[in-house]
Amino acid sequence: MTVVSLINVPRTEPIDAPRPDAEAAADDAAKETARIGKQYGAKVEHIVERVRDPIIGFMKILEANGIDMAVVGVMRETTGDYHVASSIAEALLHQLPCETVFLRTGK
Repeated sequence: MTVVSLINVPRTEPIDAPRPDAEAAADDAAKETARIGKQYGAKVEHIVERVRDPIIGFMKILEANGIDMAVVGVMRETTGDYHVASSIAEALLHQLPCETVFLRTGK
């Protein structure tokens, strides 16, 4: 299983500009996915990628890594990155590079 964390960097800043909150969130996600993977005996790889556009960046990661299935999940429509996850799921469904699942959890 490959988990992708995208760090969105505006075009007005260098791609390697510090993003402490996003980097900390990516580190937390890596630790949590490793813990869950260990619990269920699954091999987990975590990719952190700095991108200018999260949708295009995610699609390039899919193409480069030969992913068979993508699962895009969101908690609620009111969360900050809902539009990004929704746009990624829409791009996946239109281009069909792999099997796609879009999960939206309840309250």
